[in-house]
Amino acid sequence: MPIRRSHAGLLTGLVWLAIAVIPLMLGDWALAQFAQFLTYGMFALALGFLWGHCGILSLGQAAFFGIGAYSMALVSLGMLPAIPASMFSGFALAVGISGLAAAVLGAVLFYGKGLSGAYFGVATLCGAVILEMAAGRWDFIGGNNGLFGIPPLSLPAALSDRVSGPVRRYVKPLGA
Repeated sequence: MPIRRSHAGLLTGLVWLAIAVIPLMLGDWALAQFAQFLTYGMFALALGFLWGHCGILSLGQAAFFGIGAYSMALVSLGMLPAIPASMFSGFALAVGISGLAAAVLGAVLFYGKGLSGAYFGVATLCGAVILEMAAGRWDFIGGNNGLFGIPPLSLPAALSDRVSGPVRRYVKPLGA
């Protein structure tokens, strides 16, 4: 039975209320697990949107996630001399660089006749594999071992005084 529009708003509100109340009911370990589930849920929503609503089977989301993650890590560790070592400038660069990479790849794949269907899925999977192999061989970003000593994402000062302990790990995915 389909959900009516009037009930959809109520259901959405109840889900957000449940998400807000969960930190009060779960222990530290369960709360950390639930925060990780929220992160995986965001990736599943992205795939569901692309494939279900847009009809585009894309298997390369991990490439853009990796580009953004490495961009933020490089800035946070101060490995890019032109950019100050700040978590927030790293976050802005991560969003910008991964968005630019998506725009360039989208222009290449969709220009002219473009790819569609299974061909697009295979092309995005190949792109992700190529980027993974390149990252594994690039010593500047740690090769197969990755980068170490990346500081954890911290909350803005207005929230960090109010939120402590494992609830911080839960609030961060909600902010994304």
